[in-house]
Amino acid sequence: MTAKEKKGAQVRRCFLICDILVENVAYGLTNKEIADATRTSAVNAHRDLELLESMGEVRRRDNGRWVLTTKPLARHKKYEQAHSDMIARANEVRENITAAATRRGG
Repeated sequence: MTAKEKKGAQVRRCFLICDILVENVAYGLTNKEIADATRTSAVNAHRDLELLESMGEVRRRDNGRWVLTTKPLARHKKYEQAHSDMIARANEVRENITAAATRRGG
């Protein structure tokens, strides 16, 4: 496997880890549970978790279980706001088009 392929595999595993931790937000998961869920070695899972931790995406609780931080939630809230703004803007454009058509008699 080339270095580029290895990095791609790690990126995919990191996204998968975040998806898995979303489903286990209350209690988190152990390194072994994450390795099993991602079908990778405990060493790879640990490297991935350390990378995610350095990025502020996950943290290790005192009991050794890994959980998401609030960073992914904040990202989701920003996405929801942007989506809401987009819908509001689309509705505004639609209303302007309708009003213009009505003024022209169409």
